Amino acid sequence: MKGESLFIIAVFGWFISFGQSDSHLKVLDTRSNGVYEHYENLYVASILTGKGYYSDYRGAENHPYFQSDDLEFGILSYAGVIIRNIEIQYDLYTQQIVVQLESKNDTQLIIVDSEKLSDFSIKNYEFKNIRTDSVMDGGFYQLAYKGALSSLLIKRTMDRKEETNTQEIKVKFTPKNEYYIKNQFGSFHVNSKKKLLKAYNSSSELISILKKKRIRFSKSQIENGLITVLSLLDPKVAVD
Repeated sequence: MKGESLFIIAVFGWFISFGQSDSHLKVLDTRSNGVYEHYENLYVASILTGKGYYSDYRGAENHPYFQSDDLEFGILSYAGVIIRNIEIQYDLYTQQIVVQLESKNDTQLIIVDSEKLSDFSIKNYEFKNIRTDSVMDGGFYQLAYKGALSSLLIKRTMDRKEETNTQEIKVKFTPKNEYYIKNQFGSFHVNSKKKLLKAYNSSSELISILKKKRIRFSKSQIENGLITVLSLLDPKVAVD
């Protein structure tokens, strides 16, 4: 399943500008100037290291990857370098970020070293490497909302379930999401209206929003409900 060999992989690309806010970082774009076809004439930066990724989910009723079981182009912030347009998968069951790298004669899937990966994005979904605090375990969390005072972070994982009958074993992956708010009062695990109120010291503004918008906290509605609440509440909460 998961390989044990350690690969040191070269990523090919030009150094290019990435905007004012990232001016202190080096940037690589793996799709610049026909990088895969003419890599021998480009600058080579050996920065990504990781074990080879091997997994076999064949026969499962569904897949454990974020959004899609196809590789998607995304961005990595890795060891002080931003790598753009690199093919990524996020295995939610193993909690591994996997990238595909190509050279003239080979294609490799490797597991990115999470200790060196500060954040990544797949399409428009952004993930942050959060360090352990009194409420949150360390790991990658989707930054689902970021405002002036509050952020909503979602820990996305997959449970693996097996059902056995006389003929075969059926495997199914079930999403499991945990919701956290970081605000001026600290970090909070929020999975109910009661815990949301606690995160904002039962703010009168929050109570008013919950009544007017009739926010639901069912499993299927909590994510959109929290984003709606924070987008309305964030500009109104006074910092002590």
